[in-house]
Amino acid sequence: MLQRVTDAIRTLDTERWIFLEGAYAIASNGLPTRLGAVDDPTGRQIYAPHIYNLAMELGDDWDPTSSYVEDYYASVVDYGRTHEVPINVFEWGPQKPALPNVEDYVHQVMRGADTHTSGWAAFAWVKGLAGWSQLDEDGHPGAGMTDTVQVYPTHIAGRPLSIVGDYAAGTSTVEVDPVDADAEGPTNFYFPLRRFPEGPTVTVEGRADDGTPFPADSWSWTFDEANQTVSVTVDPTLAHRIIISPAQDELPSASTTSTARSGGGQRPGGDGDDGIAAGPLVAAAVALAALVAGAALLARRRSPG
Repeated sequence: MLQRVTDAIRTLDTERWIFLEGAYAIASNGLPTRLGAVDDPTGRQIYAPHIYNLAMELGDDWDPTSSYVEDYYASVVDYGRTHEVPINVFEWGPQKPALPNVEDYVHQVMRGADTHTSGWAAFAWVKGLAGWSQLDEDGHPGAGMTDTVQVYPTHIAGRPLSIVGDYAAGTSTVEVDPVDADAEGPTNFYFPLRRFPEGPTVTVEGRADDGTPFPADSWSWTFDEANQTVSVTVDPTLAHRIIISPAQDELPSASTTSTARSGGGQRPGGDGDDGIAAGPLVAAAVALAALVAGAALLARRRSPG
């Protein structure tokens, strides 16, 4: 069926991306998917499985000793590698986000997505903190889902060798090989000011881990407060590691240097936007609607919600 739908879409649209979901219960429970190859001459496909732990679906707390999340990623990554398609964890979220061990589950799912450079979309971005509702009474991710409001890369200028998040601390570390990918432009990160109002601090290091100082004149960065975006520009001939973390003092006035934080004007009013929350659910909803309607859509990493 997915092949017939893809063929029909491509008679009308060859530009947008098609999400391939497959059978929910199989991939979601760490079993090899039965989804076979779906031929698309455009190559614009994304494998978009769900992840829902059966015990948690029935209302139990997460078991931190379980290998469930690891097994899940092993299964879905195998499909992506075999068929050379990117992965987006298209729907996930705890049934009862306020249970004690849920934070560990959330961190494991996010860590797996980072490890395999996958996007993700959380369900459901509505108030309640129960029954798969992930928002508190103020409309922000709460309880075990609090750390989904996170610093993360949205555009990487080069080939990402690793993406590592410290979700409690709000730190994102990306190792980049700029040579193989022939990439241009900055590496961009989303930085949520509502959770980290101090603003960002940026460090760029070499990947050798031998203590050799990274040339201070080889990189610079800016922070666009209105869009909550950190942009880091690095000498394109140097492999490097970028570390984005919350600053420990007040956001400074606008400037651009390679050694200090730079601001992009006055801080916007209000609570700020949970970009990691709003962006993904919208993308997920649009994507699903597009497939059902026989259209195609585009979505890219990485925002839940």
